[in-house]
Amino acid sequence: MRSNQLTLGLDIGVRSVGWTLINRASKKIVRAGVRLFDAGVEGVVKKGKDVSRAAQRREARLRRRQTERKVRRMLKLALILQEARLLPEGDVRDPQARHEFIAELDQ
Repeated sequence: MRSNQLTLGLDIGVRSVGWTLINRASKKIVRAGVRLFDAGVEGVVKKGKDVSRAAQRREARLRRRQTERKVRRMLKLALILQEARLLPEGDVRDPQARHEFIAELDQ
């Protein structure tokens, strides 16, 4: 059987992929199958008590992004205040130097 006589049909769903290999010449199904995937949640889906397995990872990523944004806002403010001479000169771009700079301001 030549490969150009075969057609692969796919049915791609949320939790499964169905496939069928059809011989176009004889119009018959050569092979067929389905692959089911586990739900991406833990808990009872039907009762609405499911929790995404990625939720913990997503929340940690959100906290990291929020922290990064806060640090960027504080750095931008420090640079503006230094430019306006409302904050003493010092290296606020380097994280280690920034901590030392803030510690000196607190004294």
